[in-house]
Amino acid sequence: MNGTLLEHASIKDHTTLKLGGSVRYLYTLQEVEDVIWFNSFAKSNNLRLIILGGGSNIVFSDESELNICVGLMDILGITKKEENDKDVFLEVGAGIVWDDLVLYCVEHCWSGIEALSAIPGSVGATPVQNVGAYGVEIKDVLVSVSCFNKETGEIEIMTKEDCHFSYRDSIFKHVDKYIILSIRIKLSKNKPKIPAYSGVKEYFEKTGNSNPTLVEIREAIQSIRWMKLPKPEDYPSCGSFFKNPIISNDQAELLKIKFPNIICYNMGNNSCKVGAGWLIDTAGLKGKMFGNFSLYQNNALVIVHNKEGTKKELDEVVVNIQQVIFNMFKISIEPEPIFVA
Repeated sequence: MNGTLLEHASIKDHTTLKLGGSVRYLYTLQEVEDVIWFNSFAKSNNLRLIILGGGSNIVFSDESELNICVGLMDILGITKKEENDKDVFLEVGAGIVWDDLVLYCVEHCWSGIEALSAIPGSVGATPVQNVGAYGVEIKDVLVSVSCFNKETGEIEIMTKEDCHFSYRDSIFKHVDKYIILSIRIKLSKNKPKIPAYSGVKEYFEKTGNSNPTLVEIREAIQSIRWMKLPKPEDYPSCGSFFKNPIISNDQAELLKIKFPNIICYNMGNNSCKVGAGWLIDTAGLKGKMFGNFSLYQNNALVIVHNKEGTKKELDEVVVNIQQVIFNMFKISIEPEPIFVA
């Protein structure tokens, strides 16, 4: 045990939404030994153990103290494990700030995650959501995940296939027994390609740069992202709050009759993904105020908190938005963050 165990600790300042009450115990995890000890502590006290990285995709209740243990993941380290003429393999601690890793890789001319620049949160959180942006997901570069099994007390290596990745989903969202300690990723030394995403392609077409460097691609992603998304330090939020819903091609065709500009992406298997932001914007909700919450004026997917709201208010806002969207499009949209109550 290397850190200080805090009791009755406030949790809201450990989240980017700045919402939440207090938790029974709070402890910083700097080494694997800390994880082992805190898991044993939680078990001996018959308490649920939650691991928190950057706190960017989670919502805590604030109605009463949560009788849980929260571990702040702070296991660091970036280690080159293998290298050849074309690729490099890195082992990265779960507590590393994700965007710090992206910058590190860009500076070393290793491509693969530059399209995921400026995403808030920690490295360990990326496999949980199968984090993605601009046509790239963490599963595209991930080789394996080193996990601590809370039930067996053993460290397990899970392959990409073991993680059961899908759109914004993985085994880690459905099986509450793994604590991610580190990830191993494969990056390329080859010349980088412009991400196959319309907004990024348009950016470089306007600049006339058809052969950008990794640094230029990262700068483009950052520019595009901050035009549409609020910086957490300026506007408390979870980032994109709703998942893009997946509907059948038949339903999409019917919607196109009434809404010719609907944004759809073919997913195969007679299904397509609809832009949740487009749905909310088309429903006239972008920029709308809901008491202490609002939908960000530049991106309808983002719910912004003024730091004076409550979890109950947020729940009402979410239901309100969902009802408007269903009434207008007959499509259900689901929140992306994890809720802890």
